[in-house]
Amino acid sequence: MRKFILASTLVVMAMACNKKKFCDTNPAPYYFTIMRADGTPYFSNTKDTLQIFYIKDGDTTYLNDYHDVGIFSWDTTVYKFIMSTRLAPVRSAMEEVKRFYFRMPDGDVDTLDLNYGYNADGAPSCNGCCRPYISSAYNGIAPTLDEHTMPPVWVLIKK
Repeated sequence: MRKFILASTLVVMAMACNKKKFCDTNPAPYYFTIMRADGTPYFSNTKDTLQIFYIKDGDTTYLNDYHDVGIFSWDTTVYKFIMSTRLAPVRSAMEEVKRFYFRMPDGDVDTLDLNYGYNADGAPSCNGCCRPYISSAYNGIAPTLDEHTMPPVWVLIKK
Protein backbone atom coordinates (compact mmCIF):
# COMPACT_ATOMS: atom_id res chain seq x y z
CA MET A 1 0.00 0.00 0.00
CA ARG A 2 2.87 2.38 0.80
CA LYS A 3 4.32 1.82 -2.66
CA PHE A 4 0.98 2.66 -4.24
CA ILE A 5 0.66 5.88 -2.20
CA LEU A 6 4.27 6.84 -3.00
CA ALA A 7 3.77 6.13 -6.71
CA SER A 8 0.48 8.06 -6.75
CA THR A 9 2.10 11.02 -5.00
CA LEU A 10 4.94 11.10 -7.53
CA VAL A 11 2.52 10.98 -10.45
CA VAL A 12 0.44 13.85 -9.01
CA MET A 13 3.57 15.93 -8.37
CA ALA A 14 4.83 15.34 -11.90
CA MET A 15 1.49 16.35 -13.38
CA ALA A 16 1.16 19.45 -11.18
CA CYS A 17 4.16 21.17 -12.68
CA ASN A 18 5.43 19.83 -15.96
CA LYS A 19 8.67 21.32 -17.20
CA LYS A 20 8.03 21.16 -20.93
CA LYS A 21 8.88 24.26 -22.97
CA PHE A 22 5.28 25.02 -23.92
CA CYS A 23 3.28 25.31 -20.77
CA ASP A 24 -0.41 24.74 -20.25
CA THR A 25 -1.05 28.16 -18.71
CA ASN A 26 -1.37 30.99 -21.23
CA PRO A 27 -0.34 34.51 -20.22
CA ALA A 28 -2.99 37.13 -19.62
CA PRO A 29 -3.99 39.44 -22.49
CA TYR A 30 -2.00 42.65 -22.98
CA TYR A 31 -4.37 45.61 -22.49
CA PHE A 32 -3.12 48.87 -23.98
CA THR A 33 -4.02 52.31 -25.22
CA ILE A 34 -1.94 54.52 -27.49
CA MET A 35 -1.71 58.19 -26.54
CA ARG A 36 -0.01 61.12 -28.22
CA ALA A 37 2.75 62.97 -26.35
CA ASP A 38 0.24 65.76 -25.56
CA GLY A 39 -2.04 63.28 -23.73
CA THR A 40 -4.75 62.96 -26.37
CA PRO A 41 -5.78 59.55 -27.72
CA TYR A 42 -4.00 58.48 -30.89
CA PHE A 43 -7.09 56.82 -32.32
CA SER A 44 -10.12 58.89 -33.24
CA ASN A 45 -12.48 55.93 -33.36
CA THR A 46 -12.42 52.20 -32.84
CA LYS A 47 -12.72 51.55 -36.56
CA ASP A 48 -9.25 52.94 -37.23
CA THR A 49 -7.11 50.21 -38.69
CA LEU A 50 -4.28 48.89 -36.54
CA GLN A 51 -2.37 45.91 -37.86
CA ILE A 52 -0.29 43.91 -35.38
CA PHE A 53 2.28 41.57 -36.86
CA TYR A 54 5.62 39.90 -36.21
CA ILE A 55 8.40 38.51 -38.35
CA LYS A 56 9.96 35.14 -37.54
CA ASP A 57 12.35 33.24 -39.77
CA GLY A 58 11.58 35.69 -42.58
CA ASP A 59 7.82 35.06 -42.44
CA THR A 60 5.35 37.82 -41.53
CA THR A 61 2.40 36.76 -39.38
CA TYR A 62 -0.52 39.08 -38.67
CA LEU A 63 -2.38 38.89 -35.36
CA ASN A 64 -6.02 39.68 -35.94
CA ASP A 65 -7.18 39.15 -32.37
CA TYR A 66 -6.93 42.69 -31.01
CA HIS A 67 -10.16 44.43 -30.13
CA ASP A 68 -11.54 47.42 -28.30
CA VAL A 69 -12.55 46.59 -24.73
CA GLY A 70 -14.53 48.26 -21.99
CA ILE A 71 -12.50 49.28 -18.96
CA PHE A 72 -13.66 50.25 -15.49
CA SER A 73 -11.69 53.11 -13.91
CA TRP A 74 -11.46 53.88 -10.19
CA ASP A 75 -10.34 57.47 -10.67
CA THR A 76 -11.08 60.32 -13.07
CA THR A 77 -8.78 58.96 -15.78
CA VAL A 78 -10.88 57.73 -18.66
CA TYR A 79 -9.10 56.22 -21.62
CA LYS A 80 -10.74 55.88 -24.96
CA PHE A 81 -9.98 53.07 -27.33
CA ILE A 82 -8.47 50.50 -24.98
CA MET A 83 -7.38 47.47 -26.94
CA SER A 84 -6.22 44.02 -26.00
CA THR A 85 -4.35 41.21 -27.65
CA ARG A 86 -4.09 37.69 -26.33
CA LEU A 87 -2.00 36.27 -29.16
CA ALA A 88 0.99 38.62 -28.74
CA PRO A 89 1.67 37.47 -25.13
CA VAL A 90 1.13 33.84 -26.14
CA ARG A 91 3.59 34.15 -29.05
CA SER A 92 6.08 35.93 -26.77
CA ALA A 93 5.87 33.26 -24.07
CA MET A 94 5.53 30.12 -26.12
CA GLU A 95 7.30 30.86 -29.39
CA GLU A 96 9.79 33.37 -27.99
CA VAL A 97 8.71 36.12 -30.40
CA LYS A 98 9.74 39.27 -28.56
CA ARG A 99 9.20 42.04 -31.14
CA PHE A 100 5.84 42.95 -32.63
CA TYR A 101 5.02 45.69 -35.09
CA PHE A 102 2.04 48.03 -35.22
CA ARG A 103 1.13 49.33 -38.66
CA MET A 104 -0.70 52.50 -37.78
CA PRO A 105 -3.59 54.04 -39.79
CA ASP A 106 -1.25 56.79 -41.07
CA GLY A 107 1.23 54.20 -42.40
CA ASP A 108 3.80 54.49 -39.59
CA VAL A 109 5.21 51.22 -38.29
CA ASP A 110 5.91 51.18 -34.56
CA THR A 111 7.52 48.47 -32.45
CA LEU A 112 6.29 46.75 -29.32
CA ASP A 113 8.91 44.69 -27.54
CA LEU A 114 6.98 42.25 -25.39
CA ASN A 115 8.71 39.82 -23.05
CA TYR A 116 6.70 37.06 -21.43
CA GLY A 117 7.82 33.75 -20.09
CA TYR A 118 11.38 33.80 -18.83
CA ASN A 119 13.19 35.63 -16.08
CA ALA A 120 16.13 37.86 -16.96
CA ASP A 121 18.55 35.05 -16.06
CA GLY A 122 16.92 32.80 -18.66
CA ALA A 123 15.56 30.28 -16.16
CA PRO A 124 11.96 29.21 -16.73
CA SER A 125 9.56 31.17 -14.54
CA CYS A 126 7.39 29.48 -11.91
CA ASN A 127 9.16 26.15 -12.44
CA GLY A 128 7.95 26.13 -16.03
CA CYS A 129 4.26 26.16 -15.09
CA CYS A 130 3.32 29.73 -15.95
CA ARG A 131 4.37 32.47 -18.33
CA PRO A 132 4.38 35.82 -16.52
CA TYR A 133 4.81 39.29 -17.96
CA ILE A 134 8.45 40.42 -17.72
CA SER A 135 8.72 43.71 -19.61
CA SER A 136 7.60 45.75 -22.61
CA ALA A 137 8.71 48.80 -24.57
CA TYR A 138 6.88 50.82 -27.20
CA ASN A 139 9.30 52.29 -29.74
CA GLY A 140 12.05 51.66 -27.21
CA ILE A 141 10.31 53.43 -24.31
CA ALA A 142 8.88 51.55 -21.33
CA PRO A 143 5.13 52.18 -21.04
CA THR A 144 3.41 53.08 -17.80
CA LEU A 145 0.89 50.77 -16.21
CA ASP A 146 -2.33 52.36 -15.01
CA GLU A 147 -3.45 50.16 -12.13
CA HIS A 148 -6.49 52.36 -11.45
CA THR A 149 -8.34 50.55 -14.21
CA MET A 150 -9.72 47.04 -14.21
CA PRO A 151 -7.98 45.29 -15.81
CA PRO A 152 -4.75 47.36 -15.62
CA VAL A 153 -3.91 49.12 -18.89
CA TRP A 154 -0.49 49.79 -20.42
CA VAL A 155 -0.32 53.39 -21.67
CA LEU A 156 1.84 53.56 -24.81
CA ILE A 157 3.03 57.03 -25.84
CA LYS A 158 3.41 57.68 -29.56
CA LYS A 159 6.01 60.35 -30.19
